[in-house]
Amino acid sequence: MHADHRPAFSLESLPKYLTEDEVAAWLKTPIKTVVRMRYDRKGPPFVRLGLSYRYPMVGLLEWLARKTT
Repeated sequence: MHADHRPAFSLESLPKYLTEDEVAAWLKTPIKTVVRMRYDRKGPPFVRLGLSYRYPMVGLLEWLARKTT
């Protein structure tokens, strides 16, 4: 059998906005790191919705692209 090398997800299947927990899981980093990056304004773009924060997937991907170049 040949290994399937397709990504485990597609861009269409990703949610448009992620919670801080989802961002931390996606980046494989502790939630405290995501919170600190938000607080220091050094992380991916976010929006505040009431008492919670959401991270647009497009903004997260663009932020990652800038960080890796």
